[in-house]
Amino acid sequence: MDDEGEGFTQFHNLVVDFDSDLPELERIYNRVEGQLPKQICVAIDSIEALAEKYGIPEGRIINMLHKDLVENTNTYLVIVLEKHDRLDLDYYVDGVILLEHGEVDGRAFREIVIQKLRGCETRHHRYLYTLTAGRMKAFGPYGIRFPEPGGTWSVPDGGVNGRLSTGSNQLDHLLGGGLMEGAVNLLEV
Repeated sequence: MDDEGEGFTQFHNLVVDFDSDLPELERIYNRVEGQLPKQICVAIDSIEALAEKYGIPEGRIINMLHKDLVENTNTYLVIVLEKHDRLDLDYYVDGVILLEHGEVDGRAFREIVIQKLRGCETRHHRYLYTLTAGRMKAFGPYGIRFPEPGGTWSVPDGGVNGRLSTGSNQLDHLLGGGLMEGAVNLLEV
C-alpha cells in the first residue's frame, strides 16, 4: 500500500482504515488520489448494494464518502439509490434527481424529476427522456404554441360554394365538396 501501513489510504490529513473489507471503496480512493489535484467525478451505483454486501448502513457509507471525497479532495460525487424512501439522506447532497417510469394509454414513458438542486433555479422540474441506442436523451420543456394572428388567405378555385377543399379530390368528394366553411370539422380515421 503506502507509507501509512497496510490497509490504509491517505488523503491530505485524512487516513481511512479499509482493513481490506471494502475493496470497491479502496479502489475509488486510490483512483481519486492518483488524479489529485485535478477535480474528478465519481459515480457509485448503487449505494444500497454496497451497504447490503458489507452490512454497513447507507448513511454511514455516504457520510464517509462525503467527508473523504467531497470535502477533502473536492471530488464531484454521484450516488445512485435504487429507491428514494430515505429522506434522512437528502441533507448530505446538493441534488436529488429521480428517474421514474410509467404508462399512459398503453404507452411507456420515462421521466426525470428534479426534487432538489442546491444553488440552481429550476423553472421546470419534470422532463421526459429516452434511452434510445443506449444513450440517455432528455427532452426540453414543452409548451403550447398558439399560431400568430395571420392575415387573409385566398380560397383555391374550383371549390363548392360554402365548402373549403381539403387538397384531396377524393376526400372532397366524400365530404360533399370539402370541409364546411365556418364550422368545426372533425375527421375520425
